Amino acid sequence: MPLMRIILILVLCLYFPACKTAKSLYKISITPDVRMGQEISPPGNAVNFEKEGIWGAVRPVSCQDLTAPSSLNREWDFKNPFEGIYDEAGMPIAFYLLIENRSDSSITFNPSSSFSLTDAGAPLFTIEYDDLYQDLYDSEKGAGQLENIRKMLFRSYQTLGPGEHALGLLLFRRPDEPKIKSKELSFHIHRIYAGSREIDFAISFKIRMEEIPDAPPDETAHPQTFQDEQH
Repeated sequence: MPLMRIILILVLCLYFPACKTAKSLYKISITPDVRMGQEISPPGNAVNFEKEGIWGAVRPVSCQDLTAPSSLNREWDFKNPFEGIYDEAGMPIAFYLLIENRSDSSITFNPSSSFSLTDAGAPLFTIEYDDLYQDLYDSEKGAGQLENIRKMLFRSYQTLGPGEHALGLLLFRRPDEPKIKSKELSFHIHRIYAGSREIDFAISFKIRMEEIPDAPPDETAHPQTFQDEQH
């Protein structure tokens, strides 16, 4: 009899969604942490960095920014290739990065190992692009989008001579449904090699995670965010 009861409970849970644990959906917004005295450049959410002849700028990118890729780079004169793959609740954390070599010697770096994020001390690494490409094919959008996505992503090993620059998107895994309600996010640039020297940067951002309600919110209600809970 006990075994039959267990089987009955499992069957009921399959038919009644209320028995299942629903995973919350949430949207993410990221802004520079102005308290750190970092140099902010237009359009107001890009942070400049410079050290030992390496100059650059990094800015967070939202789903809305990607609706017109040419607003990030004039050479990206095509429709948003991520459309139909990610929505606001599933978009990876994205940054647009520009690095320029203003030194007298070449610099090298590998995007797969030179960039990382930490959220409340927990590492968030660059997304596995193979998974992204699989998501693209699964979306039935075709290989046409794949070429444009490759144009946008920072993917391959880079060698920059004096005066040369490189730019592109970096995608990071979203945090799992957050248990630590962090407000801080650090963007780390490391393993940039200039001769025998290794050059590192750490850039601070603020992260805001807002839960997306299942039903339309009450007009009089104030949507609670993780940032609000800190006050």
